[in-house]
Amino acid sequence: MPADLDVLIIGGGSNGTGLCRDLAKRGARVLLCEKGDLARGATGGSSGMIHGGPRYLLNDVETTKHSCEDSGYIQRIVPHLLFRIPFLTPVEKKPGLGVLGPLLHDVYFGVYDRYAALKNGIPHARLTTAEMRAIEPGLAGDFAGGVTLDEWGIDCGRLCLLNAKDAIAHGATVMTYTEVVGLLQDQSGRVSGARLRSAGAAEVREVKARVVVNCGGPWAEKIAGLAGGGVRLRPGKGVHLIYEKRLTNFAVITSAVDGRQVFVLPYQNETWIGTTDDDYYGDLDDVHATQDEVRYLKEAITRILPGIAQQRLIGARVGVRNTIFGWGKNEDELSRRYDIVDHTRLGAPGLFSLLGGKLASFRVQAAETADAVCGALGIPGRCETHLHKLPGGDSMPDEAELARAYGVDRLAVRRLIHRHGSLAPRVLDVGRETPTGFSVVCAGEPTLECEVRHAVRHELVVRLGDLMTRCRIGVGACQGVDCGLRAAQIFAEERGLDPEDEREALMDLLSRRWRAARPVLTGLQLAEAELLMTQYTGLWQLPALVPHA
Repeated sequence: MPADLDVLIIGGGSNGTGLCRDLAKRGARVLLCEKGDLARGATGGSSGMIHGGPRYLLNDVETTKHSCEDSGYIQRIVPHLLFRIPFLTPVEKKPGLGVLGPLLHDVYFGVYDRYAALKNGIPHARLTTAEMRAIEPGLAGDFAGGVTLDEWGIDCGRLCLLNAKDAIAHGATVMTYTEVVGLLQDQSGRVSGARLRSAGAAEVREVKARVVVNCGGPWAEKIAGLAGGGVRLRPGKGVHLIYEKRLTNFAVITSAVDGRQVFVLPYQNETWIGTTDDDYYGDLDDVHATQDEVRYLKEAITRILPGIAQQRLIGARVGVRNTIFGWGKNEDELSRRYDIVDHTRLGAPGLFSLLGGKLASFRVQAAETADAVCGALGIPGRCETHLHKLPGGDSMPDEAELARAYGVDRLAVRRLIHRHGSLAPRVLDVGRETPTGFSVVCAGEPTLECEVRHAVRHELVVRLGDLMTRCRIGVGACQGVDCGLRAAQIFAEERGLDPEDEREALMDLLSRRWRAARPVLTGLQLAEAELLMTQYTGLWQLPALVPHA
C-alpha cells in the first residue's frame, strides 16, 4: 500500500473503478477500497447495457445525450466487451388511435435517432404487424405495428475489472474485500483518510489521503454519514429474472400490469426479464428477489411472449440503484442524473461524493469527478480515458486462427475473445502448462481451465465466487453444480490450499448461486435444487465431522 495517498476511493463499481483509472492516468497516487468484489453493487445488478435511454427523452434529455456520447467512447476503448442488442417495441391496438399509435412511436424514436448516432446506433425502423411477427414469431396480442431500435450490451464485471487493471498499470492500488469502517477527520472537520478492515479480520488499519471520494453507489449516503452526512439518495430496487438460454432474437419492450415498462432481453448465453423499480428501505447488504417481484415480471412478459412460461428460470439478478432523492414522483420517473458533491460546504472538506448516474455514462461521470478532485489537489492534466484503450481493446484476434493454433473449439475461443480481446493468446498460453490446460471446466459457457487459472493469477480473484464475474463459472444452466468442484480444485492448486480451504471455496460459489436461484424456483425444480445443495453441503462437511484416526 502506498505510504502517502493523494486519493482514497471508496467503492469498486463502474464509478469507482472508472475514477480510479482516470486519476491514476493523471498521475495521482490512488487507493481504491471495495468491501466485496468488484461490480457487486448497483453495477453488478444493472441491466448490463451501455444504452442511451430513450425513455429519458421525455423529462431528462441531458441524461440521454450523455449516455449516448459515452457509449460511443466506451465502444472505442473496449470493443471486445460490447455486443449489439436489437430491440423490438410492439405497438398494441388501442380504441380510437388507429394508425396514430405507430406514427407517434415513429416520431418519438426519430428524435432518439439524433442521439443514437453518437453511439453508432442503427436508425429505428417502423414495421408492420406481419414484419414484426416474422422477426419474433412468438409474439401474442393484437398489434398495430411496431418499431425497432438497437442498444449495446456489456459485461459489467469485466468492465470494472479492466478499469481496475489499467489503473493498477498506472500505479494505483486496488483492494477488494476491504471495508471502510470510519473516516479520519481533524478538529476542523477536514477528512484526511479512513479506517479500513479486511473481510474476516478484527484488525482496523488507518490510511491517510489528501482527498477521499465516496463512490459507494447505494451505500453512498451511509458513507457520507461517517463525516456528518449531507447527501440523500432514494434507493430503487431492480430485479431481473434469468433464463438458462437465449429465447428471443430481439429484446422486446412491453408494459407490466401497472403500465411500467419492462423488457425481455437476450444477454450473452441467457435471457433476462427486467426490470422492477421500487423504493427500497431494507438492508443494502441483504437484497433478494421476492415472490411478488418474480410473478410481476413473469406476468408482464408471458402476456406478450406466452411461450416463455414453459422455459426454465435459473436465477434472479438483484441490485439497488443509487438514485438521487426526489419527493412526490414514482420511482421509475426519478431522474438518472448524477451529482458531484464537494463536502466543503457541508463542513467536511477533503471529501467528495459521486451520486446517481447510469452505467452508460460512467466514464464522463468519473471524468468530471476527477476534474473536481484534481482541481482541489492542484494536479495538472486532463481526462484521456476516452482516448486510450482498456486492456485487450487494441485489436481483435482471428477466432479461427486461434482455434487452429491451440487446438481449441471455436466457440470456446469466441467467448474467450469476447472477455479478453487481444489478450486472448496470453490466456491460451497458460493452457500449455498442464496436460488438462485446454479442458472445458464449464460446458455451458464454455470456460477453459487455462482461463480459470489465468483469472486466479491475474484478475484480482480473492474468492472462488469471484470467478462468476471473471469467466462466468457457475453462471450457466448447471449453476455451479457441475463446474464448481473442478473450479475449486484449480483454485486450490493455484493458491496452495488444503482440502478444508477447498471446501470453503466451493461453498462460497454454491451459496452465491443458491441465493440468486432460490427466489425463482418452484415445485420439482426447487425440490431437486434443495436436494443437490443438501448433498453438496453434507458431502463436503462430512470429513470435518469424522474424528481423525
